[in-house]
Amino acid sequence: MIYKKLSLCLAAVLIILVIYYIPFYNNWVSKKFDSEISRITDGVQHLEPEARKQFRFGRTYIVINAMKTVLDRSKAQDVVVLLPPKKFLDAVKVNEGSFEVPEPAVFYYFTGYKAVDKNSAAAESANWALRVINHKLALQPLASRRACDTLLAAYKLFN
Repeated sequence: MIYKKLSLCLAAVLIILVIYYIPFYNNWVSKKFDSEISRITDGVQHLEPEARKQFRFGRTYIVINAMKTVLDRSKAQDVVVLLPPKKFLDAVKVNEGSFEVPEPAVFYYFTGYKAVDKNSAAAESANWALRVINHKLALQPLASRRACDTLLAAYKLFN
């Protein structure tokens, strides 16, 4: 019985070694482990929670965190932020690097403020908007219902 288990173990090790020496699989294993090891070592360098979030979520988290700071300083009540669609940001060529428009739930998770997109039933209740001014993102309060309707009409062109 023990010889059978030992021979199966040796056969498995032999198969793994043979597969490892095939160039295609060897390259795949090298890429997988190299990227994982570099990700782990980079993560160890960012031990504070805020630094980890910035490292993990990148430019999107930094921009969302800046929006949270603006909203906190404004001391606005019942904030609902209108988020632009990704196609709109691509069309106007926003210079924010690798910024990805977050989903409203993700925005709420990171900021604690409600957000809506153009297709939401509550989109008309937005009183702040993430806008594009001179190819840069800016968070501004919406002064009137008409301003919200204008933005929604512009965003709905980018489905």
